Amino acid sequence: MFSLENNMDDILIVLAGAESVFVNKNTFGDSVITAFWKTENEYYKLDTLLCRELPSLSKRSFDGKELIVVSASYIWSNRIEKIAEKEIRNHDDKKTLNHYKVARTISNYLADHKEEVYEIDSKRVESKLEATQTVLSILIEEKDLKEFIKIQLGLVRR
Repeated sequence: MFSLENNMDDILIVLAGAESVFVNKNTFGDSVITAFWKTENEYYKLDTLLCRELPSLSKRSFDGKELIVVSASYIWSNRIEKIAEKEIRNHDDKKTLNHYKVARTISNYLADHKEEVYEIDSKRVESKLEATQTVLSILIEEKDLKEFIKIQLGLVRR
């Protein structure tokens, strides 16, 4: 979940009923509120990243209700960044490959829905594309990498 930094106190009030609530910093120094709820056999977790400004959003209909959600364009750029920043984030190969699979699926979706790509997200991807290619070159087949990069270039050069 995302929220503005100045909403921290309100979020903590809403989450007061959780089993445990923590406020920490992520790798990049951003505040993250993490709440846990215990059920009979497991825990449920909610992370809320506190931002200076919200990422690109879009409206989606779900079960007859209109929701405001993070855009596919934002998730695409976020996953590309996570791949490129594998070492900084101290991610293992498995986690990076998961980010790749999400980025691949979303970039294919975006290639078919051109209006969904936001300029801010496109610029973020373009700035990380070389590092992304370097990271993925040792994790996936060359043929798959070439196809993936071709789709990314098509999205950022619209």
